[in-house]
Amino acid sequence: MFFGGRIMERIGPRLLALGGGLIVGLGWILSSFATSIWMLVLTYGVIAGSGVGLVYGCPVALGARWFPDRKGLAVGLMLAGFGGSAGAADGDIDGARMLKTHTFWGLFLCYTIGCLAGLMAIGISKPVGSDLIKIASGTATSLVGVFALFNAVGRPLFGWLAIAPAATATFFGMTHSSRNYGTVFFAYGLGAILGGIISGHAQDWFGSYTYAFVPTATLAAVGIAIALVFLDRPTARISNPAA
Repeated sequence: MFFGGRIMERIGPRLLALGGGLIVGLGWILSSFATSIWMLVLTYGVIAGSGVGLVYGCPVALGARWFPDRKGLAVGLMLAGFGGSAGAADGDIDGARMLKTHTFWGLFLCYTIGCLAGLMAIGISKPVGSDLIKIASGTATSLVGVFALFNAVGRPLFGWLAIAPAATATFFGMTHSSRNYGTVFFAYGLGAILGGIISGHAQDWFGSYTYAFVPTATLAAVGIAIALVFLDRPTARISNPAA
């Protein structure tokens, strides 16, 4: 995602989307020949995942640019398909200055916590249904599809609020939005890793995923506090690089 934002500034979203799509397709095709977990990690995780990272920024950037008055809703609608699997800023801030703001770190931490909770829930939805709620295995598998449906529908619904891509453009401007969001998007990967660690250790140490929800709920409360304190427009409060 980080490199995709830089590349899109040079070649535009059309070519980047085409190239990224081909990489995703290649990764999926190669995954069909995987004979070990490490080959699957390489083909599905690294190759296909890299293609997704490159393409993901295209609708984010275009949606925010084409519909500046409703950028959150526009981006949310564009990313609804991905799920089935917010005002204009006072000035434009580049990546180097963005990293010096408390707003970036507040957004980064909130995004990390949100992704941690959401991706963990997606990952353990079936075993939680089967093991904790005692739903029949076949029924639990079917309900994962319903889970994915609400994941998709929720994107345009909550995109009407300040989701991360729209918030990045709102706080730091449109000029560098693709590259800036590429940096913010690192929080997605960090959240995915931490969510897997928390749920995995809960199952390994205590024999139940139930214990994963306590630290996750605590982090969610921390995220609310971070959002209230740090998420404001940073234009007048950027650290002076010469200081």
